[in-house]
Amino acid sequence: ANVYRKVHLRPFEDISRGGAFTAGDAFSVHVLDYGDDQQCVVGTVTCLDREIPESIRCVRALGAQLVVCPLATPTADAHSNAGDAVGNEFVTRCRAFENEVYIAVVNHGLFS
Repeated sequence: ANVYRKVHLRPFEDISRGGAFTAGDAFSVHVLDYGDDQQCVVGTVTCLDREIPESIRCVRALGAQLVVCPLATPTADAHSNAGDAVGNEFVTRCRAFENEVYIAVVNHGLFS
């Protein structure tokens, strides 16, 4: 199993500031075997890590072909008029474009 700890924390998440999390210090990838001797290298980032350009760049440099990103934040279709929620969609698209990598987001937050 691959273990990933969110590297970039928002101030309210940090245990030293009363939050519940301790930041990780590295990114990693995991090789998934499928089919007839085929592989996919998968990197993981969570929430704020997705917004920091270096995060995606790091997992890409480690060989990630796919980046998976669970998050809990309001998001909306890029063609809607939902303000900040649309910005979350554009951040993901920009990180994918900048690093020439697919990013799959799973969100349990609100959808406008």
